[in-house]
Amino acid sequence: MNEKLKNVLDMAEAFERTGVSFYTEYSSKVKPKLVKETFKWLADMEREHVEFIKALKRSLPEGREVSFSIEDKSKTFMEKLTAQKLVPESLDGDLADVSVLRMALLIEKDFESFYLRNAEQAEDDEAKRILNTLALWEKGHVQIISELITSLLDRLRIDTGFYPVDF
Repeated sequence: MNEKLKNVLDMAEAFERTGVSFYTEYSSKVKPKLVKETFKWLADMEREHVEFIKALKRSLPEGREVSFSIEDKSKTFMEKLTAQKLVPESLDGDLADVSVLRMALLIEKDFESFYLRNAEQAEDDEAKRILNTLALWEKGHVQIISELITSLLDRLRIDTGFYPVDF
């Protein structure tokens, strides 16, 4: 494995570990059950990403091709999310939860951008494929979080006539 790809994967592993910590910590702080469930799911997905990256780091130096399937777990989770409704909480809680969700959205967008930027600069097709796959997974997380933010903002608009700034 070339040194640049190793550095990218080291950084990616650190990012994903940060995501696990963030979602684990905030899953106990957000109010709506659906947001809690989503954060727990996202923590699990980030843990899977960490394990995937660790497996890559073990496989690539040995010259073995890395086989993996691009299972879109985000789509399945999005269907579950869409089928459920957010239960109204206090207005203060909803506003605080929107702030936490916005932080999560920025984290996921940063991860996606990191993977896409490095995929563009990758020198071999295998590295491009791996990094684009990681970006695709993060894009799914962005969609899920965006849906939750929209749901909370829509409910705030309906309940109060006030619509916070769009994200």
